[in-house]
Amino acid sequence: MHTSPVSSTLVSPSSSTSSLSLSPPSPSLSPSTSFGSLPPTCETFLGPSAPPTIPEYLADHNLTQADGELWYDDGNLIILSEDVAFRVYRGLLSKRSSVFGDMFEFPPPKEGNEIVEGVPIVRTWDSSLDMGRFLRAILDSEFFLPPPAPTSISLLESILRLSTKYNVPHLRSRATAHLLTTYPTTLATWRQRDSTRTIPSVENTPFVVLNLAREFDLPWLIPSVAYCISSHDIGKTLEGAEWKEGGEARIPVSDRHRAERDPSSMGSAGKDNWVYLSYADIKMCIKGRNNILMRQNTMALALAKGFPGSAPAVPTGVVTPPQVAMPQVVNQAPLGGTPPIQNPVGLAGMPGMPPVQAPAPLPLPQQAQGFAPPAQGPEPAQSTHGCATPDTCLNTRHRCAEILTRWGTAGFLDFFDEQYGAFAPNLCSYCVGRMKEWCKEKSEEMWDGLPGCFGFEGGEDVHGLQTTPWEELERLREISARA
Repeated sequence: MHTSPVSSTLVSPSSSTSSLSLSPPSPSLSPSTSFGSLPPTCETFLGPSAPPTIPEYLADHNLTQADGELWYDDGNLIILSEDVAFRVYRGLLSKRSSVFGDMFEFPPPKEGNEIVEGVPIVRTWDSSLDMGRFLRAILDSEFFLPPPAPTSISLLESILRLSTKYNVPHLRSRATAHLLTTYPTTLATWRQRDSTRTIPSVENTPFVVLNLAREFDLPWLIPSVAYCISSHDIGKTLEGAEWKEGGEARIPVSDRHRAERDPSSMGSAGKDNWVYLSYADIKMCIKGRNNILMRQNTMALALAKGFPGSAPAVPTGVVTPPQVAMPQVVNQAPLGGTPPIQNPVGLAGMPGMPPVQAPAPLPLPQQAQGFAPPAQGPEPAQSTHGCATPDTCLNTRHRCAEILTRWGTAGFLDFFDEQYGAFAPNLCSYCVGRMKEWCKEKSEEMWDGLPGCFGFEGGEDVHGLQTTPWEELERLREISARA
Protein backbone atom coordinates (compact mmCIF):
# COMPACT_ATOMS: atom_id res chain seq x y z
CA MET A 1 0.00 0.00 0.00
CA HIS A 2 1.46 3.39 -0.98
CA THR A 3 1.35 6.27 1.52
CA SER A 4 2.06 9.87 0.45
CA PRO A 5 4.73 11.68 2.51
CA VAL A 6 3.34 13.97 5.24
CA SER A 7 6.38 16.26 5.31
CA SER A 8 5.64 17.76 1.92
CA THR A 9 2.31 18.99 3.18
CA LEU A 10 3.68 20.53 6.44
CA VAL A 11 6.55 22.51 4.93
CA SER A 12 5.02 23.55 1.61
CA PRO A 13 4.85 27.33 1.14
CA SER A 14 1.40 26.91 -0.33
CA SER A 15 0.10 25.06 2.71
CA SER A 16 -3.25 26.09 4.12
CA THR A 17 -3.68 28.31 7.14
CA SER A 18 -4.66 25.36 9.30
CA SER A 19 -1.31 23.74 8.74
CA LEU A 20 0.47 26.82 10.30
CA SER A 21 -1.26 26.40 13.62
CA LEU A 22 1.33 23.89 14.65
CA SER A 23 3.88 25.20 17.13
CA PRO A 24 7.20 26.20 15.59
CA PRO A 25 10.26 24.20 16.48
CA SER A 26 11.85 25.12 19.81
CA PRO A 27 14.85 27.39 19.33
CA SER A 28 16.87 25.02 21.45
CA LEU A 29 16.33 22.31 18.84
CA SER A 30 17.60 24.36 15.95
CA PRO A 31 21.36 24.27 15.61
CA SER A 32 21.32 27.36 13.40
CA THR A 33 19.41 29.58 15.85
CA SER A 34 21.27 32.74 17.01
CA PHE A 35 20.54 33.70 20.66
CA GLY A 36 21.30 37.32 19.90
CA SER A 37 18.48 37.45 17.38
CA LEU A 38 15.81 36.17 19.75
CA PRO A 39 13.01 38.57 20.73
CA PRO A 40 12.82 39.67 24.42
CA THR A 41 9.96 37.27 25.13
CA CYS A 42 12.30 34.38 24.56
CA GLU A 43 14.81 35.33 27.31
CA THR A 44 13.05 32.93 29.63
CA PHE A 45 14.62 30.10 27.70
CA LEU A 46 18.08 31.32 28.70
CA GLY A 47 17.76 30.65 32.46
CA PRO A 48 18.38 33.13 35.38
CA SER A 49 20.82 35.99 35.00
CA ALA A 50 24.14 35.95 36.82
CA PRO A 51 23.74 36.72 40.58
CA PRO A 52 25.03 40.10 41.77
CA THR A 53 28.28 40.45 43.62
CA ILE A 54 28.31 41.92 47.12
CA PRO A 55 29.41 45.39 45.92
CA GLU A 56 26.63 45.29 43.29
CA TYR A 57 24.10 44.26 45.92
CA LEU A 58 25.10 47.14 48.20
CA ALA A 59 24.89 49.61 45.33
CA ASP A 60 21.50 48.30 44.14
CA HIS A 61 20.06 48.70 47.67
CA ASN A 62 21.69 52.05 48.47
CA LEU A 63 23.68 50.56 51.33
CA THR A 64 26.90 51.90 52.80
CA GLN A 65 29.72 49.52 53.64
CA ALA A 66 30.89 49.83 57.25
CA ASP A 67 34.42 50.98 57.93
CA GLY A 68 37.34 48.56 58.02
CA GLU A 69 36.92 47.65 61.67
CA LEU A 70 33.45 46.29 61.01
CA TRP A 71 33.86 44.98 57.46
CA TYR A 72 35.98 41.84 57.09
CA ASP A 73 36.47 40.64 53.52
CA ASP A 74 36.50 37.05 54.72
CA GLY A 75 33.49 37.49 56.98
CA ASN A 76 30.68 34.99 56.51
CA LEU A 77 27.72 37.11 57.65
CA ILE A 78 26.38 40.52 56.58
CA ILE A 79 24.18 42.44 59.02
CA LEU A 80 22.12 45.37 57.76
CA SER A 81 21.08 48.14 60.16
CA GLU A 82 19.34 51.11 58.59
CA ASP A 83 21.47 51.83 55.50
CA VAL A 84 24.77 50.41 56.80
CA ALA A 85 26.14 46.92 56.07
CA PHE A 86 28.46 45.15 58.54
CA ARG A 87 30.40 42.05 57.45
CA VAL A 88 31.46 39.98 60.44
CA TYR A 89 32.00 36.40 61.58
CA ARG A 90 28.95 34.30 62.18
CA GLY A 91 30.64 31.83 64.53
CA LEU A 92 32.04 34.52 66.83
CA LEU A 93 28.70 36.32 67.00
CA SER A 94 26.89 33.07 67.77
CA LYS A 95 29.31 32.30 70.57
CA ARG A 96 28.81 35.68 72.26
CA SER A 97 25.06 36.04 71.69
CA SER A 98 22.58 33.27 72.40
CA VAL A 99 19.97 35.06 70.30
CA PHE A 100 22.16 35.04 67.19
CA GLY A 101 23.24 31.50 68.03
CA ASP A 102 19.64 30.27 68.10
CA MET A 103 18.89 32.18 64.90
CA PHE A 104 21.66 30.41 62.97
CA GLU A 105 20.96 27.01 64.46
CA PHE A 106 17.87 26.49 62.31
CA PRO A 107 17.86 26.54 58.51
CA PRO A 108 16.23 29.64 57.05
CA PRO A 109 12.80 29.26 55.42
CA LYS A 110 12.47 29.41 51.63
CA GLU A 111 11.39 33.03 51.87
CA GLY A 112 14.12 33.80 54.38
CA ASN A 113 17.19 36.01 54.23
CA GLU A 114 19.04 36.63 51.03
CA ILE A 115 22.40 35.06 50.24
CA VAL A 116 24.96 36.89 48.10
CA GLU A 117 28.19 35.21 47.07
CA GLY A 118 27.38 32.50 49.60
CA VAL A 119 27.15 35.02 52.45
CA PRO A 120 23.78 35.27 54.25
CA ILE A 121 22.36 38.76 54.77
CA VAL A 122 20.41 39.50 57.96
CA ARG A 123 18.30 42.64 58.27
CA THR A 124 17.89 44.10 61.80
CA TRP A 125 15.79 47.05 62.94
CA ASP A 126 18.37 48.56 65.26
CA SER A 127 20.04 51.90 64.69
CA SER A 128 23.32 51.68 62.80
CA LEU A 129 24.99 53.64 65.62
CA ASP A 130 23.91 51.11 68.25
CA MET A 131 24.76 48.12 66.05
CA GLY A 132 28.20 49.46 65.16
CA ARG A 133 29.11 50.01 68.79
CA PHE A 134 27.67 46.63 69.81
CA LEU A 135 29.59 44.69 67.15
CA ARG A 136 32.80 46.56 67.93
CA ALA A 137 32.45 45.69 71.62
CA ILE A 138 32.14 42.01 70.64
CA LEU A 139 34.97 41.97 68.11
CA ASP A 140 37.40 44.31 69.92
CA SER A 141 38.06 43.47 73.57
CA GLU A 142 39.59 46.90 74.14
CA PHE A 143 36.63 48.92 72.87
CA PHE A 144 34.27 48.77 75.90
CA LEU A 145 36.27 47.99 79.02
CA PRO A 146 34.85 47.49 82.52
CA PRO A 147 35.47 50.00 85.32
CA PRO A 148 37.71 51.76 86.16
CA ALA A 149 38.11 52.51 82.44
CA PRO A 150 36.08 55.62 81.54
CA THR A 151 33.08 55.53 79.23
CA SER A 152 30.18 57.76 78.20
CA ILE A 153 26.43 57.61 78.65
CA SER A 154 25.86 57.52 74.89
CA LEU A 155 28.17 54.52 74.37
CA LEU A 156 26.90 52.81 77.50
CA GLU A 157 23.30 53.20 76.34
CA SER A 158 24.02 51.58 72.96
CA ILE A 159 25.82 48.64 74.55
CA LEU A 160 23.18 48.20 77.23
CA ARG A 161 20.35 48.24 74.70
CA LEU A 162 21.72 45.61 72.30
CA SER A 163 23.45 43.43 74.88
CA THR A 164 20.05 43.10 76.54
CA LYS A 165 18.19 42.50 73.27
CA TYR A 166 20.66 39.92 71.93
CA ASN A 167 21.58 38.48 75.32
CA VAL A 168 25.28 39.17 75.69
CA PRO A 169 25.64 38.94 79.50
CA HIS A 170 29.22 40.12 79.89
CA LEU A 171 28.54 43.38 78.02
CA ARG A 172 25.35 44.07 79.96
CA SER A 173 27.22 43.40 83.20
CA ARG A 174 29.94 45.88 82.22
CA ALA A 175 27.38 48.54 81.38
CA THR A 176 25.57 48.20 84.72
CA ALA A 177 28.92 48.19 86.57
CA HIS A 178 29.70 51.59 85.03
CA LEU A 179 26.36 52.96 86.20
CA LEU A 180 26.98 51.67 89.72
CA THR A 181 30.19 53.70 90.02
CA THR A 182 28.07 56.85 90.05
CA TYR A 183 24.73 55.59 91.37
CA PRO A 184 25.66 52.97 93.99
CA THR A 185 23.68 50.93 96.49
CA THR A 186 25.87 51.66 99.55
CA LEU A 187 26.62 54.90 101.34
CA ALA A 188 30.35 54.12 101.47
CA THR A 189 30.48 53.89 97.68
CA TRP A 190 28.36 57.02 97.37
CA ARG A 191 30.93 58.99 99.33
CA GLN A 192 33.71 57.80 97.01
CA ARG A 193 31.86 58.31 93.74
CA ASP A 194 33.71 61.49 92.74
CA SER A 195 36.98 59.55 92.60
CA THR A 196 35.60 56.26 91.23
CA ARG A 197 32.95 57.33 88.74
CA THR A 198 33.53 56.29 85.13
CA ILE A 199 30.69 58.36 83.64
CA PRO A 200 31.46 62.02 82.95
CA SER A 201 29.76 64.55 85.19
CA VAL A 202 27.36 66.10 82.70
CA GLU A 203 24.48 68.29 83.79
CA ASN A 204 21.13 66.46 84.06
CA THR A 205 22.63 62.99 83.62
CA PRO A 206 20.40 61.53 86.40
CA PHE A 207 17.30 62.11 84.25
CA VAL A 208 18.86 60.05 81.43
CA VAL A 209 19.92 57.27 83.80
CA LEU A 210 16.46 57.01 85.38
CA ASN A 211 14.98 56.30 81.95
CA LEU A 212 17.70 53.71 81.32
CA ALA A 213 16.98 52.05 84.66
CA ARG A 214 13.32 51.74 83.72
CA GLU A 215 13.92 50.60 80.14
CA PHE A 216 16.41 47.89 81.05
CA ASP A 217 14.99 46.83 84.44
CA LEU A 218 17.72 48.11 86.78
CA PRO A 219 15.67 49.01 89.89
CA TRP A 220 18.66 48.98 92.27
CA LEU A 221 19.92 52.20 90.64
CA ILE A 222 16.71 54.16 91.17
CA PRO A 223 17.01 55.34 94.83
CA SER A 224 20.37 57.07 94.36
CA VAL A 225 19.42 58.34 90.89
CA ALA A 226 16.12 59.75 92.16
CA TYR A 227 17.93 61.37 95.10
CA CYS A 228 20.15 63.19 92.59
CA ILE A 229 17.07 64.28 90.66
CA SER A 230 15.69 65.65 93.93
CA SER A 231 18.77 67.87 94.18
CA HIS A 232 17.80 69.59 90.91
CA ASP A 233 15.18 72.23 90.31
CA ILE A 234 11.73 70.62 90.32
CA GLY A 235 10.95 72.20 86.96
CA LYS A 236 13.27 69.71 85.27
CA THR A 237 11.27 66.84 86.72
CA LEU A 238 7.99 68.30 85.52
CA GLU A 239 8.93 69.78 82.14
CA GLY A 240 12.04 67.95 80.98
CA ALA A 241 15.77 68.61 81.18
CA GLU A 242 18.26 69.54 78.50
CA TRP A 243 21.08 67.04 78.16
CA LYS A 244 24.16 67.01 75.96
CA GLU A 245 27.27 64.91 76.23
CA GLY A 246 30.37 66.11 74.45
CA GLY A 247 28.34 68.78 72.68
CA GLU A 248 26.10 66.22 70.94
CA ALA A 249 22.43 65.61 71.51
CA ARG A 250 21.43 62.39 73.21
CA ILE A 251 20.43 59.58 70.84
CA PRO A 252 17.78 58.31 71.06
CA VAL A 253 15.43 60.74 72.78
CA SER A 254 12.69 59.41 75.07
CA ASP A 255 10.00 60.06 72.48
CA ARG A 256 7.40 57.90 74.14
CA HIS A 257 7.56 60.02 77.29
CA ARG A 258 7.36 63.21 75.27
CA ALA A 259 4.30 61.82 73.47
CA GLU A 260 2.48 61.60 76.80
CA ARG A 261 2.56 65.37 77.07
CA ASP A 262 0.86 68.13 75.16
CA PRO A 263 3.65 69.57 72.96
CA SER A 264 1.88 72.93 72.80
CA SER A 265 2.29 73.34 76.56
CA MET A 266 6.07 72.88 76.53
CA GLY A 267 8.60 75.19 75.01
CA SER A 268 11.15 72.37 74.90
CA ALA A 269 8.97 69.86 73.10
CA GLY A 270 10.41 68.62 69.85
CA LYS A 271 14.03 69.31 70.74
CA ASP A 272 16.27 66.30 70.32
CA ASN A 273 18.51 67.27 73.22
CA TRP A 274 15.84 67.16 75.90
CA VAL A 275 15.04 64.19 78.09
CA TYR A 276 11.66 63.61 79.70
CA LEU A 277 10.42 61.36 82.49
CA SER A 278 7.28 59.27 82.32
CA TYR A 279 4.28 60.39 84.36
CA ALA A 280 4.81 57.46 86.73
CA ASP A 281 8.39 58.56 87.41
CA ILE A 282 7.39 62.22 87.77
CA LYS A 283 4.92 61.16 90.44
CA MET A 284 7.54 58.97 92.15
CA CYS A 285 10.15 61.76 92.11
CA ILE A 286 7.79 64.38 93.54
CA LYS A 287 6.66 62.11 96.36
CA GLY A 288 10.22 61.05 97.09
CA ARG A 289 11.42 64.63 97.05
CA ASN A 290 8.80 65.60 99.62
CA ASN A 291 9.78 62.67 101.84
CA ILE A 292 13.47 63.63 101.64
CA LEU A 293 12.80 67.28 102.44
CA MET A 294 10.68 66.30 105.46
CA ARG A 295 13.56 64.20 106.79
CA GLN A 296 16.07 66.91 105.93
CA ASN A 297 14.05 69.56 107.76
CA THR A 298 13.73 67.30 110.80
CA MET A 299 17.50 66.90 110.85
CA ALA A 300 17.98 70.64 110.44
CA LEU A 301 15.80 71.26 113.49
CA ALA A 302 17.80 68.72 115.49
CA LEU A 303 21.00 70.46 114.39
CA ALA A 304 19.68 73.81 115.58
CA LYS A 305 18.77 72.32 118.97
CA GLY A 306 22.24 70.85 119.30
CA PHE A 307 23.80 67.49 120.00
CA PRO A 308 25.21 66.13 123.28
CA GLY A 309 28.15 68.23 124.40
CA SER A 310 27.52 71.07 121.92
CA ALA A 311 26.48 74.59 122.71
CA PRO A 312 22.93 74.73 124.11
CA ALA A 313 20.08 76.04 121.99
CA VAL A 314 20.11 79.30 123.96
CA PRO A 315 23.27 81.43 124.27
CA THR A 316 25.05 80.81 127.55
CA GLY A 317 26.37 84.26 128.44
CA VAL A 318 24.61 87.44 129.42
CA VAL A 319 25.00 89.61 126.36
CA THR A 320 23.69 92.89 125.07
CA PRO A 321 21.02 92.86 122.33
CA PRO A 322 23.44 93.52 119.39
CA GLN A 323 25.24 90.28 120.31
CA VAL A 324 22.26 87.97 120.67
CA ALA A 325 20.90 86.96 117.28
CA MET A 326 23.95 86.75 115.00
CA PRO A 327 27.67 87.39 115.30
CA GLN A 328 29.29 90.20 113.43
CA VAL A 329 30.57 89.51 109.95
CA VAL A 330 33.80 90.56 108.33
CA ASN A 331 35.31 90.37 104.86
CA GLN A 332 37.04 87.11 105.40
CA ALA A 333 37.05 84.09 103.09
CA PRO A 334 36.49 80.69 104.76
CA LEU A 335 39.13 78.00 104.60
CA GLY A 336 39.55 76.28 101.27
CA GLY A 337 37.86 79.02 99.30
CA THR A 338 34.42 77.37 99.66
CA PRO A 339 31.51 79.79 99.25
CA PRO A 340 30.44 81.18 102.64
CA ILE A 341 27.43 79.66 104.22
CA GLN A 342 25.57 83.00 104.50
CA ASN A 343 25.25 83.13 100.73
CA PRO A 344 25.53 79.49 99.63
CA VAL A 345 25.67 78.57 96.00
CA GLY A 346 24.55 74.99 96.54
CA LEU A 347 25.98 71.52 96.80
CA ALA A 348 28.81 70.64 94.46
CA GLY A 349 29.67 67.07 93.58
CA MET A 350 26.16 65.78 92.91
CA PRO A 351 26.35 63.39 89.94
CA GLY A 352 25.53 65.33 86.83
CA MET A 353 24.47 68.54 88.55
CA PRO A 354 25.82 72.07 88.84
CA PRO A 355 25.70 74.02 92.11
CA VAL A 356 22.12 74.68 93.17
CA GLN A 357 21.19 78.30 93.70
CA ALA A 358 19.77 78.69 97.17
CA PRO A 359 17.34 81.39 98.27
CA ALA A 360 18.87 84.48 99.83
CA PRO A 361 19.52 84.09 103.58
CA LEU A 362 17.77 86.08 106.24
CA PRO A 363 19.08 89.63 106.72
CA LEU A 364 22.21 89.96 108.83
CA PRO A 365 23.57 93.07 110.53
CA GLN A 366 26.02 93.37 107.63
CA GLN A 367 26.32 91.33 104.45
CA ALA A 368 29.85 90.05 103.99
CA GLN A 369 31.82 86.93 103.20
CA GLY A 370 32.32 85.04 106.45
CA PHE A 371 31.59 84.60 110.13
CA ALA A 372 33.66 86.01 112.95
CA PRO A 373 33.25 85.76 116.74
CA PRO A 374 31.35 88.62 118.44
CA ALA A 375 33.49 91.70 118.83
CA GLN A 376 32.05 92.76 122.21
CA GLY A 377 33.03 90.74 125.23
CA PRO A 378 35.14 87.61 125.47
CA GLU A 379 33.55 84.20 125.29
CA PRO A 380 34.16 81.61 128.00
CA ALA A 381 37.16 79.43 127.30
CA GLN A 382 35.25 76.23 128.01
CA SER A 383 31.57 75.59 128.73
CA THR A 384 30.26 72.82 130.88
CA HIS A 385 29.11 71.07 127.67
CA GLY A 386 32.57 70.85 126.11
CA CYS A 387 32.06 73.71 123.63
CA ALA A 388 34.67 76.46 123.82
CA THR A 389 32.64 79.18 122.06
CA PRO A 390 28.95 78.48 122.75
CA ASP A 391 27.42 81.61 121.24
CA THR A 392 29.40 81.48 117.98
CA CYS A 393 28.86 77.74 117.58
CA LEU A 394 25.17 78.11 118.31
CA ASN A 395 24.76 80.83 115.71
CA THR A 396 26.70 78.77 113.16
CA ARG A 397 24.47 75.76 113.75
CA HIS A 398 21.41 77.96 113.34
CA ARG A 399 22.71 79.21 110.03
CA CYS A 400 23.41 75.64 108.86
CA ALA A 401 19.89 74.63 109.82
CA GLU A 402 18.45 77.64 108.03
CA ILE A 403 20.34 76.84 104.84
CA LEU A 404 19.24 73.20 104.87
CA THR A 405 15.58 74.14 105.25
CA ARG A 406 15.63 76.94 102.66
CA TRP A 407 17.37 75.03 99.88
CA GLY A 408 14.22 73.17 98.87
CA THR A 409 16.38 70.47 97.29
CA ALA A 410 17.98 67.28 98.59
CA GLY A 411 21.48 67.83 99.91
CA PHE A 412 21.96 66.40 103.38
CA LEU A 413 24.04 63.36 102.34
CA ASP A 414 26.88 65.61 101.20
CA PHE A 415 26.30 68.58 103.47
CA PHE A 416 29.22 68.08 105.85
CA ASP A 417 31.83 67.34 103.17
CA GLU A 418 30.71 69.92 100.64
CA GLN A 419 30.09 72.81 103.07
CA TYR A 420 32.87 72.07 105.55
CA GLY A 421 34.92 75.06 104.49
CA ALA A 422 31.96 77.35 105.10
CA PHE A 423 31.03 76.41 108.66
CA ALA A 424 34.17 74.83 110.16
CA PRO A 425 36.01 78.16 110.71
CA ASN A 426 33.07 79.30 112.84
CA LEU A 427 32.87 76.24 115.11
CA CYS A 428 35.22 75.29 117.88
CA SER A 429 37.23 72.14 117.34
CA TYR A 430 35.02 70.22 119.75
CA CYS A 431 31.83 71.14 117.87
CA VAL A 432 33.43 70.35 114.50
CA GLY A 433 34.15 66.82 115.71
CA ARG A 434 30.68 66.39 117.20
CA MET A 435 29.04 67.75 114.07
CA LYS A 436 31.03 65.33 111.90
CA GLU A 437 29.86 62.39 114.01
CA TRP A 438 26.29 63.65 114.03
CA CYS A 439 26.17 64.21 110.25
CA LYS A 440 27.64 60.75 109.66
CA GLU A 441 24.96 59.15 111.84
CA LYS A 442 22.10 61.11 110.27
CA SER A 443 23.41 60.49 106.74
CA GLU A 444 23.27 56.76 107.41
CA GLU A 445 19.68 57.15 108.60
CA MET A 446 18.86 59.11 105.45
CA TRP A 447 20.51 56.52 103.21
CA ASP A 448 18.78 53.58 104.89
CA GLY A 449 15.42 55.26 104.35
CA LEU A 450 16.13 56.37 100.77
CA PRO A 451 14.44 53.45 98.94
CA GLY A 452 11.35 53.85 101.10
CA CYS A 453 11.15 57.53 100.17
CA PHE A 454 10.62 56.46 96.55
CA GLY A 455 8.19 53.62 97.24
CA PHE A 456 10.50 50.60 97.43
CA GLU A 457 9.75 47.97 100.03
CA GLY A 458 11.65 45.14 101.63
CA GLY A 459 11.08 41.46 100.95
CA GLU A 460 11.99 38.02 102.26
CA ASP A 461 15.20 36.09 101.90
CA VAL A 462 15.48 32.37 101.14
CA HIS A 463 14.89 31.62 104.82
CA GLY A 464 11.70 33.67 105.00
CA LEU A 465 13.29 36.48 107.00
CA GLN A 466 12.37 40.08 106.32
CA THR A 467 14.89 42.09 104.34
CA THR A 468 15.33 45.86 104.11
CA PRO A 469 14.53 47.67 100.85
CA TRP A 470 18.26 48.02 100.08
CA GLU A 471 18.80 44.30 100.73
CA GLU A 472 15.91 43.46 98.42
CA LEU A 473 17.30 45.68 95.65
CA GLU A 474 20.74 44.14 96.08
CA ARG A 475 19.17 40.67 95.80
CA LEU A 476 17.56 41.69 92.51
CA ARG A 477 20.92 42.97 91.26
CA GLU A 478 22.62 39.67 92.06
CA ILE A 479 19.86 37.72 90.29
CA SER A 480 20.27 39.90 87.22
CA ALA A 481 24.05 39.39 87.26
CA ARG A 482 23.60 35.60 87.26
CA ALA A 483 21.03 35.57 84.47
